Amino acid sequence: MKFIGKFFLTLVLLLLFGLVIVYVLLQTQWGAGWFSRWVSDKTDWHLSLRKIEHNFSSPLISYWMILALGMMVSPRY
Repeated sequence: MKFIGKFFLTLVLLLLFGLVIVYVLLQTQWGAGWFSRWVSDKTDWHLSLRKIEHNFSSPLISYWMILALGMMVSPRY
């Protein structure tokens, strides 16, 4: 029983660590660019994003700098 508890605790801590790393990386210019490319490649939307900012004093608000969002439309032949 101790092993299962340690296993789940380790799993939760690794998941939390991964979320913190993603959170920090998305706030860099490289992370915002990667996120833009990922959204543009995986969906029908084209997203251009320069930077994401977040402040813990207002946790529900995030700032997306230089945002352009558009629908990719394929030409009809």
